[in-house]
Amino acid sequence: MFCSDGANLVKIMKNLTFYKYSKFIFPLFLMLGTGLFFSSAQAESKKELDVQQTTYTIGNGGVIGSSGDAQSGQQVFADAGYDPFNPNGSAKPAWAQGAYQYVEFNKLEPFGSELFKGNFAGTFQTDVNPDYRVNPGDRIVVRMWGAKTYEDVLTVDLQGNVFIPEIGPVKVLGTSASALVGTIKSAVSKVFTSNVELYVNLQSSQPIAVFVTGKVKNPGRYAGSQNDNVLSYLDRAGGIDPMLGSYRTITVKRNGQIIKTIDLYKFLVNGEIPIFDLKENDVIVVSQKFLAVSAYGLIKKPATYEFTEASHTGRDLLNLTGVGANVSHVQVTGTVANVPFNKYLSIQEFSGYRLNPDDRIMFISDSQKGSILASVIGPIKGKSRFIVSNGTKLADVLRNVRVDDSVADVKSVYIRRKSVAEQQRIVIADALRRLEQSSLTAESSSVDEASIRVKEAELIQNFVKRAQSVEPDGIVVVSSRGTVKDLVLEDGDEIIIPQKSNVIQIGGEVMMPKAVVYDPNYTLKDYISETGGYSLRADEDNVLVVLANGQVGNVENLSIQPGCRIIVMPKVDSKTMQFAKDIMQIIYQIAVATKVAVSL
Repeated sequence: MFCSDGANLVKIMKNLTFYKYSKFIFPLFLMLGTGLFFSSAQAESKKELDVQQTTYTIGNGGVIGSSGDAQSGQQVFADAGYDPFNPNGSAKPAWAQGAYQYVEFNKLEPFGSELFKGNFAGTFQTDVNPDYRVNPGDRIVVRMWGAKTYEDVLTVDLQGNVFIPEIGPVKVLGTSASALVGTIKSAVSKVFTSNVELYVNLQSSQPIAVFVTGKVKNPGRYAGSQNDNVLSYLDRAGGIDPMLGSYRTITVKRNGQIIKTIDLYKFLVNGEIPIFDLKENDVIVVSQKFLAVSAYGLIKKPATYEFTEASHTGRDLLNLTGVGANVSHVQVTGTVANVPFNKYLSIQEFSGYRLNPDDRIMFISDSQKGSILASVIGPIKGKSRFIVSNGTKLADVLRNVRVDDSVADVKSVYIRRKSVAEQQRIVIADALRRLEQSSLTAESSSVDEASIRVKEAELIQNFVKRAQSVEPDGIVVVSSRGTVKDLVLEDGDEIIIPQKSNVIQIGGEVMMPKAVVYDPNYTLKDYISETGGYSLRADEDNVLVVLANGQVGNVENLSIQPGCRIIVMPKVDSKTMQFAKDIMQIIYQIAVATKVAVSL
C-alpha cells in the first residue's frame, strides 16, 4: 500500500478484513473512538494518483443509495447532518452534539456598534483649530520684548476684550486663532511704533456644550471641544440605541435649522465623514431607523443592517455583509402583512429579493466540497499534502506515499482527526460537569460528614480545573498486528506514519519519568524499577500501555512493545472518596484521549 523507492509494499496492508479488538477494562474507551478499527468489504482499489505540479488528485466521490450501490451525482439525504452554525464541520452522532445554538436576534449588534465603546468619549482635543473663533474665557499668552518688555496670560472677558497695560483693551471676540496675533500686533503698534517684538498664542479654548438627543442611550447636554466631531458627542451620550436608533440618518441642527445630515455607513464602509465645526448649543438628533434586517451565518459581520428606503434588495445587503466564498443559499424568515413566511433562495435569487423590515436572513452553504485535504506526517519522501475527492479511503492515499524503509514504522499508522478530538472533548466535559455537580450537591448525615464533603468538593473542583485544560488528541486507531484497516477520510485528516523506535517512555505515577531502551527480557516491574519505582499515589494494578499506533490498553491486555509508552495511573481511595468510581472513570477517559495521567 506504500511505495518505497518504487517498490509497492501492498503486501504489508493487503488484508483489509476486520480486526476484532480485544476487550478492555473500561468500555468507555470504545465510546471515545480511540480503540476502534475500521474495515472495508471492498477489494483493494487500484486507483492511482494523478501527479500534478503541486498537488495530487485521486478518487471519485459518490453517494451510497438505499440499495448500497454507488450513485455518483445523486443526492440521497437532503442536507443530512447540516449544521448552519458550523457548516464546514462534520455531522456528529447524537451523543456528541453540544447544546442547541439559538440566535437571539434582539441581541445582534447593529452594524457599526463598535464605534461607541468609549474610545471617542475618553478623548478631548486640546490643540486649537486655526479656524477657531475666540470666546469669553479663553486664555491668551502675550509676550513683548525690545523697547517694551511684558509677559502675561490674559483671559478674554465677557465683553470679548483682553487688557494689556499701556495698550488698553483689545477686542478679540470672534477673531480666528490664525488671525489673533495680527489683531493684537495691530493694537500694540499704535502705541509702540518700533523696536517691539511680539509673541501671541491661544493657550486654551473654552469648551462648548452640544445637545445630543433622539434615539441615543443617554440624551443630554455634553461638553467638548470645537474640534470634536459628531462621533465624539454620540459616544459621550452612550452611543446610538441598538434597537431603535438610526446609523443612517443623523442630523445636526443650529438655531432650529438642519445644517448637516450624516450617514455613518459612509464612514464605516468608505471612511467618509463630514468635517465641520460644531458650535455652542448645536443639537445632534439621531432618528429612528427605517428598515433593518438581521443577517447571520456565513458572513464576516453578523449584525443588524439598516436601510433608509423600502426599495432595497438583497444585493444591497450583500454589498455590506461580505459573504463567504462558499455561500450558496439564503434562508429568509419574516412577516409581511402580519403573515409569517419562510423563503429558501439561491444566492442569485436573493440578489433580487426585496427586503422587508425585521427580515431574518441566514447565509448558508449547501454545496458539498468536491475535494478534501489530507496530510501525511512522518519519514516520507515527496509530497505530504494530498487533495482527494470525497469518499476517498485511507488505502488510496497510502498507496501513493513513498516512505523511508529504514526509519518508517509502516505497521503502526494512525490518524489524527478533528471531529474525534471534539467528540472526546464533549465526553470529558460532560463527565466533569456531572462529577462537579454531584460533589457540590452531595448530602451529609452529620456535621462531621458535612465538613468532609466540603473538603472533598474543593479537591474535586481543583481536579476539574486541571482536567479541563487537557486537549484530546483525536487519534483513530487503524492498524494492529501489522495490518492497516481502511476507512473513508475526512477533510483535515492527518495520517501519521510513526518513526521506528526502541525507546520506552515511562510516565504517570512513578518516582522519575524516564525513557528506557526496549529490552525483550524486561518485565513491567523491570521498567518501573528503572524510574525509581512507583510513587505513593500510584495504582499498581492499573498501568496503561500506549502503542506506537495509538492503541491504548491495560498492560495485561497489551504487551509492552518497542516505541510504546507506559502510563502508571493514580490511585483514588474508594474508602474515603465518595465519588471514587466516577473520578477513576474520568481519569481513564483523559488518559485515553490525551495519553496523560491527571491525578486527583
